[in-house]
Amino acid sequence: ASENEGSDPTTHELQYQQLPSPSHTQLLRIASKDGKQFSYEMVTVDLASRQTYNALSYTWGNPLSPSNPGKQPYINRLSQINFKNGKFLSIGRNLATALLRFQELGLRGDIWIDAICINQSDIEERNAQVTIMGDIYANAEKVTLWLGDDDWDSQVAFVFLDLVIPKLEDLIKNEGGKDQEYSYSFTDPRLYDRLGEPMIPQEIFDGLATFLDRAWFRRAWTFQEIVLARQIDVICGTRYIDWERFEEFLKILEMSD
Repeated sequence: ASENEGSDPTTHELQYQQLPSPSHTQLLRIASKDGKQFSYEMVTVDLASRQTYNALSYTWGNPLSPSNPGKQPYINRLSQINFKNGKFLSIGRNLATALLRFQELGLRGDIWIDAICINQSDIEERNAQVTIMGDIYANAEKVTLWLGDDDWDSQVAFVFLDLVIPKLEDLIKNEGGKDQEYSYSFTDPRLYDRLGEPMIPQEIFDGLATFLDRAWFRRAWTFQEIVLARQIDVICGTRYIDWERFEEFLKILEMSD
């Protein structure tokens, strides 16, 4: 039945159902409503049933580096996610942006997101769900790593990933891997002689440092969520990156100093 206009707006808020057992959790089911917009609903599952789902690894607040001046101050405005049953739930700005980008990327299916799938107003349930978060990430078919929306630092990082890293990988391969005889530091002018490329300006390194200082890289739970994952995808804005390629990118940056 539809709700009457003018009624208490809290009656339209999502009402969580009590979980049947400690091994149960809820998932956000994302479907295509009209080929363009998403349709959302909550489903309750038992982790023991081996339900197929993804899990989101992200940050609640500002995803950017504190050193990133940005275009304007980051205000964590609340947004609403509207469910197919007419209910809504308030979520933070970074998560709302993630769901919007997922829509643009055409991502569908069941996903576990702590801010949505845990009843945050029920402290007992929240504490119980935190104790099984390791199982939630370990049982997920895939963990989606959301680094935040696109910004100048991510643009620098992805140009570097696409254009510079492949050339360095080829050079390392041709030279037989990292050896004391060769330097792979991006601050060493000799590297650019061997690459046949001009030296990278300091602004690029500043952008890389700012990108790697995004909140996700500084978050305490990151290590657990990634270590337990079977498969990982990285999303930043509408850029989709395979984890193996992203991990290699991080390793090469570390190798180069």
